[in-house]
Amino acid sequence: MAPGVLILAALPPNLFLESIQMNIALSSDYELKSGTSMAAPHAAIIAAMLKGAQPEWSPSPIHSAMMTTANYLDNSQKPY
Repeated sequence: MAPGVLILAALPPNLFLESIQMNIALSSDYELKSGTSMAAPHAAIIAAMLKGAQPEWSPSPIHSAMMTTANYLDNSQKPY
């Protein structure tokens, strides 16, 4: 299980994010994002590290190693 919730992500400069009243716009270079698109890079690097350590492994044992050694955490980062 990869972390994909509230990941701090870079945004294009001067991207409009929010407005206060009709004439005040807020912008930022960063935003908190969630979803599989945010989790995929974390999972990919773990898979790449496993493949580097065990080059003879196919995708199936890499997947198994990732799933059987993952810790499920709650929103306070404590194990379920």
